[in-house]
Order: sequence, then structure tokens, then C-alpha cells
Amino acid sequence: MKARPRRSLAESISRLITTAVVAALVVVPVDGAAGQSRPAAVEQPTPTATASPTPTPTPTPTATATPSPTPTPTPTPTPTATPTPAPEVPEADSEEPEEPAPGVSAVVPTGPRLGGNSRFGRAVLASRAAFPDGATTVIVANGDATVGPVLAASLAADRSAPLLFVRADGISSTVRTELMRLAPKTIVAFGTDADFDRGGIDALAAIAPVERIMFSSRPQASRLALDSRSEPVDTVYLSGSDLRSHALAISLAGTTSGAALLVNGKGSSVASLTLEALQRTGATSIVVVGGTSEVSSAYADGLEAAGFAVSRRSHSDPLEFSLQLARLAPDAPEAFYAVNPDVVWDVALGAALSAATGQPMVFTLYQCMFSRTSDHIEAQGSRVIGVGKISWLRTAVDDNTACRDEKPRLQASLLSALKQTASKYDGTFSFTVIELGRLQERTALRGSTRLDPASMMKLVAAYAALKRIQDGTSTWNTKPRSTTLRTCLRVMIHASDNHCHDDIVAWLGSARLTRIAQSLGMSNTFYGSLPASGSILYAGNRSTTNDLAAFVRKLERGELLSPKYTRILRDYMHSQIFRTRIASGIPPGVYQASKPGALWISSGLLQGDTAIVRGPQTSFVISIIATGGVPKSALSALARTAYTHFFGSFGSAASYPLQQMRSTRSTPMRSSPGGAVVGTLPGGRNVEVTTASRVWYKIRYGSQVVWVDSRALRNR
Repeated sequence: MKARPRRSLAESISRLITTAVVAALVVVPVDGAAGQSRPAAVEQPTPTATASPTPTPTPTPTATATPSPTPTPTPTPTPTATPTPAPEVPEADSEEPEEPAPGVSAVVPTGPRLGGNSRFGRAVLASRAAFPDGATTVIVANGDATVGPVLAASLAADRSAPLLFVRADGISSTVRTELMRLAPKTIVAFGTDADFDRGGIDALAAIAPVERIMFSSRPQASRLALDSRSEPVDTVYLSGSDLRSHALAISLAGTTSGAALLVNGKGSSVASLTLEALQRTGATSIVVVGGTSEVSSAYADGLEAAGFAVSRRSHSDPLEFSLQLARLAPDAPEAFYAVNPDVVWDVALGAALSAATGQPMVFTLYQCMFSRTSDHIEAQGSRVIGVGKISWLRTAVDDNTACRDEKPRLQASLLSALKQTASKYDGTFSFTVIELGRLQERTALRGSTRLDPASMMKLVAAYAALKRIQDGTSTWNTKPRSTTLRTCLRVMIHASDNHCHDDIVAWLGSARLTRIAQSLGMSNTFYGSLPASGSILYAGNRSTTNDLAAFVRKLERGELLSPKYTRILRDYMHSQIFRTRIASGIPPGVYQASKPGALWISSGLLQGDTAIVRGPQTSFVISIIATGGVPKSALSALARTAYTHFFGSFGSAASYPLQQMRSTRSTPMRSSPGGAVVGTLPGGRNVEVTTASRVWYKIRYGSQVVWVDSRALRNR
């Protein structure tokens, strides 16, 4: 590209005025379900977005409104250039976009990965790889939105154009450089009214004329994309509002020379706007992509009644579904685009690339290639192009490594790392880690060894009581002894109160609680006999880290209680105040729900903790029991090792204040639970809770060790 001459002041004013004129707003009635009212707008023909005029220097510029169905903007007053020479104004753009060759086609990228550290950069990498010779049209979508990018992928497919992501208020230098390289004749800004502001449109218009296409619903956006096609098609792949299904429809359309359309398919009839859009394509066949929950049978019947031949492709498993559709590609593909279906921007990029290059897109796990898909790719003699950041799509995907082969390697790697961490401490460890995602990695060391679970056993008692409340056998006001279940269940988990645990065990019985635990699959878990005097904590209870991990796994998956009571128990665990073990080994802000425990036994202080940890790509559960005087920090270190295995290394772990709670009001301080008043705890004071006795919490406040009503405290 040659350098562009610097402009005079008058020329610069002309450029600013002409580029400020943006294409007309497209307003199309929303495709609603049957019976819904629509705006009284003309349905036919569908309004078409009009491109902004190309900036052209002129001595006396006048802003001219772009033809549009919307009211014409008021013309900008014409500035008058002075007769004397004006100082030259440096231009931000140093090069004029060159005219791309007409009909530039996308090519299949040669590398195994389109990665990058951000979705904005990843879209640029995809554009460079698939459109090395430039492009006549570029589609841009707001990369901070979650719906627009997938809908824009359909437009990119229909126009054989690269898809780039920008922010509402402007474009990064990387995206700007790529736009200059592509040298488009038109940039299409595709999104809702909020997706682009004036600054963003002006930044685009400084590079090429901008065609602004706005929409207010998913079906409307998809119709606009469909209407942009210049060639008729035989088949339209029609999906409901699920974006992943629509992305698969876009991919399938690209590999079979069809078109894709997203509709509101839950109604009983087809909107007239949708029928008209379908008829304009010239299609005779419609393939519904997705189940009846997305596109109802009645809706499909309506399409048949309109004269289309209708069939359906569906599967409840998105990975299997993507493979099913990829098999429909007419020829052996050169490559398969592999994406993580949980990352919507990568799904959008994968769909756009798939349609532009005619290569299928498949969904896979982030750790490895879905085994059945791996077999199909190998049988086709094809290669894999991973689309995604490494942390969301590992390199095993690029290598087409089947999950059945990768899972044992990952499990062995995790076990080795945990053993190495444990070896830094004196004592004996038992632990179990289970990943809750699709791969379900699992590893354990002495996971089936029966040990005293300390206060982690309270999870069984809490479950048994909540199940009775859920089933209506008991109520929140039931008193196992002197305190209601409403109070007992909270303090038993929140502050690990032993007295309420004893109350519930005495109420339900040790034998019954053992049967309940074993009915949940905890075959190595049992209660000892509650002594006449003393606590069940020292009654010889036994469990294993395998059993405890399995319990919280079922809790997190909603397999123990109804959603309401699952949330209650999990919230108790999330808010409990002794968070110096597993909770202190994961990054700040990461969700955890844990139940720790400690107990003096013959070999020293036993430390334990069992937790649910939710990471960015998946969740896992971890249970640890350590004997021989192992410090709490050892459990934190094991949690950090497990987290790093699943999600990568991180900086400082979460830390929690020694004074875990704060007084919400002035409250009496007592010498014992419910005992004599020895002072007043003012409101707004931080205190350390050390133990509990039903509703009473023992606290350290300054130099005092006293008891207060727990209802006057809150977590910090």
C-alpha cells in the first residue's frame, strides 16, 4: 500500500462530516409466537440496511442523509473554507485501503490452532488465516455481547466474509490493523442498538463505508442475515433460539451449500415474516436442527403446510449432535474446526469459519477430543483446527487425542502432583478428587481407608434432617432436643456446633443415620453409638474420602435433595466460617462450599475438609483426611495443586480474616452459653468465633473470651 498524502484543513472537515453519516436504522417487526401482536409495520419487502457514503474530500462539504425507512437526519451546516492556505492536519490513518480483488474466497487455515489470549485477538487470527488476500466485506460484532456474535456468524457465512469482534465505543489497534489489511469495500456493523455507539461507528467509518444493521430479537437478526444472501438455496437449516444449535446449523449450511435461520419455534404457528423470508430463498426443503423443545412439532407442521419438505435432526448431547451433523458433509473434509461449546465467542468464530471454508465444526471437551469424534476424524484422514484459548481448549484437541486415551494420563498426572505436594509434610494423607464435568477425572490416595471423619460427619446428619423437612415428616420448628432444626442445622454447619449434632443423632439414632448414609452409596460410612455422656464426635464414627467426595458430588449434581434444599445445605457450607483449609488454597472469588473438621486422636491432631469447588471450565470435589499432626496449610496446598491441575496456575490464594464475624448490634456478652452477663459487645465490632453451643457462639473480643447470641453476628 502506498502512503496517503496529508489533507488540508478543509479536506479534513469534509472527511469528518461525511463519515459521520451512518447507514439507516433497520427496523423489522419481531418474529413472535402465534397470538402475539407485532408492530404495525410493512412486512414486505423486508427493509435493507444502506451503506454509509464513502468519505470524499470536497472544498465545501454538505452532509447528505442516507436513504432510509427512518426519518432523514437534519443536514449539517456547510462550513466555509478560508481562501488562505490552511495548515495541514496530520491524519491518524497513514494508508488508504486498497481495492480487494472481487470474489475473494476464504481458505482453510494451515495451522492446528487459532488461539490468542482474547476473543478479539482470536477473531483477528482467524481472519488472517482464512482471508489472506483480503475481503470485500467484513462483519463486525460486539465482542462483549453473547448473542450478537453467533447471529453475526450467520451473516458472515452468507456474505463469505470474515467476522471480527469490537467494543461498543471503538476498535483496538490490532483490529484496526486487520481491517486495513483486509481492505474491505464495506464494513457491516451487526448488532443491537446498544452494541455500537457513535465512537465505535466513527472508528469503523474511518476505514471503510459502514453498513449498519440493527436488530431487537434473535429471529429478526437471523432473517436479516438470510435476506442478505444473493444466491438461492435448496435447503434451509432451521434452529430454535439455542445459540449452539444455530451455530451448528450455520456450519451445516456452509458444508452443504444451504442457509441457516433461527426462529422462535416454540409457538404453534409460523410467523408470516418467517415464511416470507424462507420463500425468498427459493428453498424447497427445511431441516430442523434441534429437538421439539426448541422447534415444536406444531411449528414443523406449519412449515409443511406452507409447502416445504421438513425433516429433523436432533440429539440431547451437544457433542454427539455436532458429530451427527458433521457426518453429513458430502466429501471427506480437509479439516474439522473443534470448539468448546461453553465459549460462545469461539462457537461463533467456529461457525463462521466452517461456513466460509466449507469444513465442518464439532464440539468437544476442553481437555481432549470427544472419543467418537476423534475416531471419525481419523477415519476421514482429516486434521483438526482448534478454535479457542489454551485454557479453554487444550492442545490434546489439536492432536485429535481421544478422551478415552487422555483421561488416564490426566488422572495419573493429578495423582503424581498431589503425592508430590503431600510429600512436603510429615503425616499420612488420604484424599479423593473427582471432576464433575464431562470427562469425570478421578484420582485418590488411600481413598477407601476408613478413618474418623471428625466434623465432616455432620453432613450426613444435616442431609437426614433436611430430607425429613423436605418430605414433610418434620418441620423447621421441630426440636430434636431444646433447639429447633432451623437453628441447629445452621449452626451445626456454619460454626461446626457439636451440641446440635448430638441432638440430631439422639433424635434420629446412630443406626438409622448409618443406614441413610449407606443408602446414598457411602458403604464405608457409619456412626458409632452415642454415649450417655459426651459427644458423638468421639464415638468412633468412620468414613472414607471416597465416600465423602461422592456425597458432595451428589449434592452438587442435585441428586440428594430437591433444588430448594440442595441450595440450603450448599449455602450452609459456602458460608461456614472455618475457611483455613481447602478454601484457602484456591483463588480469591472462586466459589467453594466446604465442611472442615479437626479431632484429637492418638497420633495427634487429625485435619479434614471436604469441598465443592467451581472453576471457570468445570467443577470438582475434593475430600482430605490427614493424620499425624499435619497443619491446615497442607490441606490448602493440596487444594491448590488440584485447582492448578484443572485450571492452570494462579497467584495468591484466597485469605480469610482471623476475626470471621462482625456484630450487627449491641448484644450482651455472657460468661457461658446463656449465662451471666459480663459486658456488652457494641455493634460493628469484628470478633473471632472459636466454637459454638447451639445458638451461642464463643468469641474472642480483645482480651476477653465470652459467649454471645449468634443472631447478633454476621459473616465478614
